Amino acid sequence: MIYDDLNAALMTLLEIPFNQTDENYQRIVPRMMENANNRIYRDLSFLAAETSQSATLTANVRVQVLPASVIALRSLNVITPVGAQPDDSGASRNPVERLSVEGMDFLWPQASLTPGVPRKYSVLGALTTQPYAVRLYPEPDQGYNAEFIGLIRPAPPGPTNQTTFLLTTYPELFTAACMVFASGYQRDFSSMADDPAKALSWDKHYGDLRGSALIEAARQKGEGPTWSTMPPAPVANQPRERMAGPAG
Repeated sequence: MIYDDLNAALMTLLEIPFNQTDENYQRIVPRMMENANNRIYRDLSFLAAETSQSATLTANVRVQVLPASVIALRSLNVITPVGAQPDDSGASRNPVERLSVEGMDFLWPQASLTPGVPRKYSVLGALTTQPYAVRLYPEPDQGYNAEFIGLIRPAPPGPTNQTTFLLTTYPELFTAACMVFASGYQRDFSSMADDPAKALSWDKHYGDLRGSALIEAARQKGEGPTWSTMPPAPVANQPRERMAGPAG
């Protein structure tokens, strides 16, 4: 499915005529896409949304802001030598250990007297366009490139973003998420709890699809049973026959 297919399906489900321009609907579509996109990525942790982003550290600065696309940081590598990119020939990844803010402040309350390749970090709020930053120890003595690995938030589908991971892999889940928002838009959000419960019905359908997608997302990351890519095994339901004991 691409964005144009999704929009056509939504107009059909919402009974919006194709030969008319519903200005209210056109205005609400971008918010609908954002709502569905962000809800799914918050509900489910897809392997496709876990990636690395590179940024250059500022020498002799202890607090460094994360790349704007990183939503939840999982790990951090500093790349040596200075100027090298993560996958360059001869480059080395130097993993940086994460500590709590309290642990960092207790062990290293002040900036290091001997900057070098950072070995420890803690995550802080930044209150900027990107809400996260890291506090490093020691501070980088040079402008090393760093590899930030974690969750990103892909852009929602739209007229200029026709193909996305969710539309390609989970089109029915994305459609259901859009319909929860759209049903509330058409019938007021009070209908999510009252009859006719159109939005509530779509929300239940979304929940059913989310459950199966959750299992598949875990398998993609090797988080299935015994950390495998296999699905959960069905519970055996055949009764066991009792062995006859010796006569007498």
